[in-house]
Amino acid sequence: MRRQINLFLFLLIGFIAKDAFSQEVIIKKRNVENETYYGGSRTGSYKSANDKTSRSRAKASSKYNHCLKYNLLPFFIGEFPVSYEYKINPFITLEGGLGVTTNNHMDQLLYITDDFYADPTNVLRNGLNLSHNATIKVFPDAGAMDDGFYIAIDYKNRPYSKILDNPSFSQKATKLFIDIGLILGLQIRSSENLLMDFYAGLSQRHITWDRLSLIQSIDPNTGDLVTLVDITQNQYPTLGVLLGFKLGYLF
Repeated sequence: MRRQINLFLFLLIGFIAKDAFSQEVIIKKRNVENETYYGGSRTGSYKSANDKTSRSRAKASSKYNHCLKYNLLPFFIGEFPVSYEYKINPFITLEGGLGVTTNNHMDQLLYITDDFYADPTNVLRNGLNLSHNATIKVFPDAGAMDDGFYIAIDYKNRPYSKILDNPSFSQKATKLFIDIGLILGLQIRSSENLLMDFYAGLSQRHITWDRLSLIQSIDPNTGDLVTLVDITQNQYPTLGVLLGFKLGYLF
C-alpha cells in the first residue's frame, strides 16, 4: 500500500512538474509570439518606419544648405524684406537680406500728430528706401534647415523717409531705426522644400530722426501760400520688439 501511495505521489509530482513546464513553455511561446507579433510585426515595423522616416528626413535636411525667405510681418511697419540663409553646419546658420521701406504705419500711430507723418496727399509723400538685416542663428538640437528651435543675434537697419515737394525745392527727411537684439525662433518644415520661421525677441534700438516742422505762410512778393520746413535731428536709444514670420524655400 505504501509503495502504491509513493508511486501515486511520484506520478502526481511528475504530472504537476510536466504541466508546469508545459505551461512555462506555452507562456514563453506566447510571449515570443506576442513579441514577434507586436514587436516584430507592429512595434518593430513602426520603429522601422520611424527610423526610416528620420533617416530620410535627416538625409533630405542634410542636402539643403540654402534657403530664400520672405518676411510677412514687417508689412505692418512698411517694410518688404527678402533674405538668404546659409547653413554652415547643423548647429549654425547665417542669414542676410535686403528690403524696401515705405511708411511705418505702427510708428505713425504713436506719432500721428507729428509733422513727419503729415497727410501725404497734402504736402508730404513717402519715400522709398533700402533696408538691410543680418542674423546669426544657433540651433541647440542641430535642426538647421529643419524642424527646430534656435537662438539668434539679429541686426536690422530700417530707414523711412518723407519728401516735401515744393515748387522751388524738394526736401527729404528720414527716420532711421537700427536694432541689435536677441531673438528666439522656431523653424518648421511644412514640406520637402518649404520652411516656416517664427521668431520673437527684444532689441536695443537706436533712432536717428530728422524731425520736421512745417510752417505755411503767405509769400509777400507773390501772395502765394508757401510751406517752410525746419529740420532738427534727434538721436536717442530705446527698446524695440522684434517679431517675424518668414516663408522659406530650401534648395
